[in-house]
Amino acid sequence: MIENNYVENGISLANITRDIFSKVIEYCKKHGVVVLNGDGGSTEEELKEWDTNFMNDIDQSTLFMAANYLNIQNLLTLTCLSVADMIKCRTP
Repeated sequence: MIENNYVENGISLANITRDIFSKVIEYCKKHGVVVLNGDGGSTEEELKEWDTNFMNDIDQSTLFMAANYLNIQNLLTLTCLSVADMIKCRTP
């Protein structure tokens, strides 16, 4: 739907925008290849680096809602880890 421009004003899944939904699909494609093929061309370190870059360029709270709403446990875990890394070693 996104690639064929069928959605103009966003996808109404718990206020998830088209951009966030595109990122969810991108994440699933990247991690699906690695999981299904076992050797999807990415080592574990390369995948961790890709995840870090992926999380740096995104609205994390909306991505968290999307991962939770769509029940994508690995993406939900990644968003939680990203927030934990941001607040690590900070005082209340």
